[in-house]
Amino acid sequence: MITKILKNAYEQKKMVSITTKEIEWDQSIIGYITGLDEKYLTIVELDEYGTFIGSITYMINDILCVQLDDEYMRDLQIAHENRSVFRPNEQVTIWKIGKDLIQHFKIIKESEEITRFFFSEDNFVIGLALDFDDDFLVIKNIGQDGAEEGITCYRINDIIGMRYGGLSEQKIKLLYRKKGVFCYESSICNC
Repeated sequence: MITKILKNAYEQKKMVSITTKEIEWDQSIIGYITGLDEKYLTIVELDEYGTFIGSITYMINDILCVQLDDEYMRDLQIAHENRSVFRPNEQVTIWKIGKDLIQHFKIIKESEEITRFFFSEDNFVIGLALDFDDDFLVIKNIGQDGAEEGITCYRINDIIGMRYGGLSEQKIKLLYRKKGVFCYESSICNC
């Protein structure tokens, strides 16, 4: 059965995700099959931004699981098809607290930058700045997959930094726009 699925993916040039005996169950190799025979499979692997990072050959008998056409792979396909739009070295990270960030909120609001707002070292939200005053920031939350996740109002003094223009934020913006939900309002969004 697994050989039939792999052969179909190879012939139709479909993206696949495989898990083998050599890697953990919660990890997989995602890419395109470039070689296949009775015993071996060669896959050209993609990174999270849809860029080819090399090829790997596995014994078919070592493959534990094959996945096709899940949501992550559909998003990775979009990134792969549009990888030329990614601009490395565009990332801007600002570590300031609270009201010292207000001048930067103006920039990201006007430029409609998808931004990662940090509340502690490991606690952050991603989204678009919709509105702000001296005490609060309203954000349209955007998930890693580019899906809208509601609107939230945060206290500015709880924010310790922000980042925009990085590859991660560029990918989220690409997915957001490709999914046809890109809407930006200068006041609270009623999309």
